[in-house]
Parts: sequence; C-alpha cells; structure tokens
Amino acid sequence: MFRQFGGTVSVDSFTSAAAAGDIQYASLKTAMIEFDEYTIRKLETKDVSRLFDLIDSNRDRLTAYLPITARENESVEMTRSYIDRKTNEARQRTVFTCVIEDQPKQAFVGFMVIKNIDWHTGDCEIGYFIDRRHESLGIISLAVKAVTEHCFSKLRLNKISIVTAPENIGSIRIAEKNGFLKAARVEDGHTDLDGNKHDVFRYELRK
Repeated sequence: MFRQFGGTVSVDSFTSAAAAGDIQYASLKTAMIEFDEYTIRKLETKDVSRLFDLIDSNRDRLTAYLPITARENESVEMTRSYIDRKTNEARQRTVFTCVIEDQPKQAFVGFMVIKNIDWHTGDCEIGYFIDRRHESLGIISLAVKAVTEHCFSKLRLNKISIVTAPENIGSIRIAEKNGFLKAARVEDGHTDLDGNKHDVFRYELRK
C-alpha cells in the first residue's frame, strides 16, 4: 500500500457551522480561502483539463513524493474520476482536496490536501505541492499558513502534521517557517511506486 506524504516543493470547499460544530461540505462557487491574488478552492468537474495539466507537468516530482496522486491521474479520464472521488470524500468529511489558483491568470499553480482527519482528537495532516514554474515565490508557504489558520479556526482541529522526506529541504523550510516543529523521524514511513521504503520526518503544529 502506497503512502504519500505532505511536503513537496499539494480542494474542496468546506465551511464550519460554528454553533452546531458541524463541518459541512459546501457546493459554493466561492473560495474557501483567499490570500494575495490566489485562491484555495474546491475541485470542480470543469477543472479536469487544468488539473491534469498541472499534475502531468510535475509528474516526475509527484511520482517521487505523491505517488498515489500521480498514479490516479495518468489520463484526463482518470482525472475526471479522481475529481469525482475527491468530491465524495469531502462530502464524507474524510479528505479535503483543493487547488491553488492564480485568480488574475485563472491558472492552477499548486495543490493542497487536508487528510488523515480524526474529528475526535482534532488531528489532521496536510499535503501540498507547487508547480515548478511557480517555485521560490512564497506561494506555498502562504498557502500553508492560510490552510493552517483555517484548520484551527474554522474546522476546530487541534494538531496539524506535515510529513516530508528528509532530503526535501524546501518542504522542511516551509514547515519551519509556519511554526511546525519536528516531532519524529518515522522509519519506513513512505513507500514509492517501486515498493521501496523510505524514512520521513513528521512535523507538527498545535493550536
């Protein structure tokens, strides 16, 4: 079984009914989160081509760090099915998968996911990647900050984890810049597409 992990230098819209404490999937067309000129928003059926292009143009890095995502998006039709599954997961409140969109250009520049959610303990993990053409612009760091704040304030979660490869210095810097602390080195915490196991670092941030 492949395990893909959070930090590579990846969404659905959801809201919190604060009084009832009920996290509901929203079919709204409005953004979940906005920062600068960027939006973190839910995946929609119309996104098939742009999402596939984003993944395909970064496939080498995704194969290394997010193998499940790469494997499940090997064609446009697979991406269509992928979006359907991710929409259903969001409705079930198990995984929230999102894109980062450059609003003026209407271009996808990255991807984020909130997963491994435990609503009883208030724990979750976030994963992300940024398009190679938009690296070193600070976009993904701001996106992590925005999603972290959303998890704590809107979703009422208590602890967020980022799991990353020890050699992924860019992802480690993003985690540390956003206040995450290294909690553990997890032996054989990641399995690549060839079945090879790799150690990973787990970073954590508490509310």
